[in-house]
Amino acid sequence: MFTKTQKIIKNIEDDIRGMYEIRVHGRAGQGAKTVAQFLAEAVLRSGDFVQAFPSYGPEREGAAMDAFIRIDKKPIQIHSQIYNPNILAIIDPTLLVEKTIIAGVKPHGAIIINSQADNPLLKNILFAGKIYVLDASAIAKKHLKKDIPNLVILGVISRIINIQTTIIEDIIREKFMSKFGSEMTEANLKAFQEGADIAKK
Repeated sequence: MFTKTQKIIKNIEDDIRGMYEIRVHGRAGQGAKTVAQFLAEAVLRSGDFVQAFPSYGPEREGAAMDAFIRIDKKPIQIHSQIYNPNILAIIDPTLLVEKTIIAGVKPHGAIIINSQADNPLLKNILFAGKIYVLDASAIAKKHLKKDIPNLVILGVISRIINIQTTIIEDIIREKFMSKFGSEMTEANLKAFQEGADIAKK
């Protein structure tokens, strides 16, 4: 016989089972929210259920913020932040000073880190699952001439979760073409594609 509290816990556990969860850490202005939005749109177009939302700290440029994405085959009833993600993505490598930033990642999950390989903060990452360390900032600068690495990170995530990259490419074109023009749109597509290619290796 379950108590009321036990029933609540069991319902939460049942909801989480089979669900795929992603947590993205970055700073305001780096595009973590865009990663969540574009991924959510791609999941919807693929026919699954999705939930995506940001969580902000102080309302200022450069402040730490998170974005959360849940994916499931059935309607999603949970509305909390994500504490045990299948994928953790870190857009800003300075956030690695927080040793607890990778807390809760599922043992067989994946961590994606935008960083140079010789970053001494990487020694804080103790994780048995798959770790992708890539200089997404350098890739972004190569294609965009700006340090906006979010779509590179999105490329890695999309490949890991097997979302068709062509779906996200269509979304990038739809969102960027009228706002930024064809040249900048193509540059963003190249940044996204390079991230996806890295994860494919």
